[in-house]
Amino acid sequence: MTNREKYILLEKQKGLPIFMQSWWLDMVCKNSWDVFLVEEDDNILAAFPYYIHKNKFFTSIIPPELTPVCGCYVDYSFCNRISERYSLENRITEEFALFIDSLKPSFFSYTLRPEDFFCMGFHWHEFSNTVRYTYRVDVSDIDNCFESFVPVMRKNIRRAERLLHTEYDNFNLTQIYSLLKQTYSKQNIEIPYSFLTFKDIVNKSIQQNQGKLLIAKDEKDNINGVLFIVWDNNICYNLISGIDFRFEKNKVMAYLTWKAMQYAHSLNLKTFDMEGSMLKNIEHYFRFFSGTRTPYLVITKEYSKLYSLLRKIKNSF
Repeated sequence: MTNREKYILLEKQKGLPIFMQSWWLDMVCKNSWDVFLVEEDDNILAAFPYYIHKNKFFTSIIPPELTPVCGCYVDYSFCNRISERYSLENRITEEFALFIDSLKPSFFSYTLRPEDFFCMGFHWHEFSNTVRYTYRVDVSDIDNCFESFVPVMRKNIRRAERLLHTEYDNFNLTQIYSLLKQTYSKQNIEIPYSFLTFKDIVNKSIQQNQGKLLIAKDEKDNINGVLFIVWDNNICYNLISGIDFRFEKNKVMAYLTWKAMQYAHSLNLKTFDMEGSMLKNIEHYFRFFSGTRTPYLVITKEYSKLYSLLRKIKNSF
C-alpha cells in the first residue's frame, strides 16, 4: 500500500481538516502530491501531505494555489504527559525535515495550521520559520458575535442590509472571475489563480457540501461583491472575496463577511477564520470583527541558489 493509499484510509477513519483532505489535494495539486508518514508498529503517528510543483528547470515543494494552510495530522493518543507530546512533535518534524533534505527540492515552503504550532525539528536542520497571523472569530453565539464588532462595523453592516440582499446558487463564474480580477487590478496586482482553478474550487467544494459562494446584489440586481467560503467539521474559512468598486460605498464586504459568519453558525461551526491578512490595510479591516489574533508558522528552506535569485528578482517587481 502506498503512502497516499494509507493516508486516504486514515482520512476516512479520522477525518481531517479541509485543506488536508484528499479531494482538495487532488484538485489544487492536479494530482501532483504525496504524503510523508511517520509510522510505528503499524500505527501512523503523523502525516504531512505536500505539493510537488514542477516547471522546466526546478522542482519545488510549496503550498498549492488557494490553500492558505496545510498542516499535519498527529496522533497524540500514545502521549500521557505534555513532555511526551513535545517529544513526538520534535520527532515528527525532524523526520520530515530529514526527508525533505534527502529530496533536495529547489525550494521548500510549508504552512502549518495554527493548531500545529511547533517547529523544533525543522529548526535543528536549518529550516527557517516565520510567524504569520490570521483572525479567528467565535460564531457559536451569533448575537454576541455581532455585538463584539467595533461600532463602525456594526453601523456599516446595518446600512448595507438596507441596500443589499444575498444570493447563493444563481451565479455566472465567468462574470464573478472578472470582478475578482478587477479587485486585484485595483491594487496593481495580477490575479494569482486562473479561471479554471477558481471554477474547479468553487464547483467541487459545493459538490462536496463544503463550500458556498455568497453574492451581494442591490435592488437593481447589480453584483456589488462576492465571497467564497469553505469549511470542515470545525472551521469555516474566508477563502476568496472581491468587490465592484463602483459600489464600494455600500460596504459590501462588511455585509458579506457578516452573512458568511451567520452561514457558518447555521452549520453549527464555532470558528470563522478570516484567513490573514498580513497586509496593513486588510489586517486593519479584519481586526474590526473582534476576532482573536492567531499565529501560525511558515517553514522554508532554500536549496538552489539560482532558484532563490530568480525568486527574489520576481518578488521585487
